[in-house]
Amino acid sequence: MLSEFMPRLGYSAISALSIIVILLIVRMSDMPMADIRINVVTVLSYAVAAMVSHVAADIVSYIVVGFSTQRVLAWQGSFNFILAIVVTGLSFAYIDSLTPGNTIVVGNVDDGGIVQMWIIALVLACVVAAITASFERSSGKRRRLAEIDNWCASANQSISCRNLKRKSNSREIFMDQFVRLSDNSEHSPELAVCDMVYAHRIDSGRMSISYCVGNKTCRMAFDGTIPELMHAFERYKQVAQCHKDYVVNIDRIVCAKRDDDGHCVLRLRGTKHVIPVAERYSGDLYRLLADENHVPL
Repeated sequence: MLSEFMPRLGYSAISALSIIVILLIVRMSDMPMADIRINVVTVLSYAVAAMVSHVAADIVSYIVVGFSTQRVLAWQGSFNFILAIVVTGLSFAYIDSLTPGNTIVVGNVDDGGIVQMWIIALVLACVVAAITASFERSSGKRRRLAEIDNWCASANQSISCRNLKRKSNSREIFMDQFVRLSDNSEHSPELAVCDMVYAHRIDSGRMSISYCVGNKTCRMAFDGTIPELMHAFERYKQVAQCHKDYVVNIDRIVCAKRDDDGHCVLRLRGTKHVIPVAERYSGDLYRLLADENHVPL
């Protein structure tokens, strides 16, 4: 939890810095409110309110929805963003209510100044939260790309070790290790485990599998689902799911890399098609790649 909240404290500092810059710009402008009322105490009060509000919003988000810094664009992030605006706006309005006439929000209470106070406070909160969110999104993207690069580097090291073991092992994969791909009919296709390259989901009830026959790569469609396919290959640890729509033979992985869109993909021996790796499956896939006890027979 501590490692997750440390960057959040940095974002709260960005919120404080944002409100300082905004108030200084207002103070230096020719706006009606840009007079002596925006002093050092006012600026610091708003900055502290922005920082405390941001931390409070993060804590509430974590308690309610388990907010994660890696899910900035998910609904957890949206909840945090909205909550930060509300809490920050309340803090700004509270400061204004303590010292009427001496803060950035101006207006006579009898002439609707209270409404004006809340509106301006929420507008300021929106601006501050938006600035912080832009930094957060950029930082989260860089962190995610670094995680993918680290994962690919570690995976490639394991892949190299596995390939060396394969070359040094004089034993061959037994060619009679066949599996039935589907139980939906009496004529369900069978496939040698060593021939499989990858499989992917066509639709809810159809699968396509790529396999090698000699130096030729073929493709076959059949009725079935990924859970059914994984059940058929459950005895063979080299067959693993790497994405909600893809299953791969890890003995055919050549390398892992990050593509131009910032996603982790696999290159396989026997196909030019790159296979995506989803974060949900990356941990299990890496453990299989790093399994020192698994050497193809």
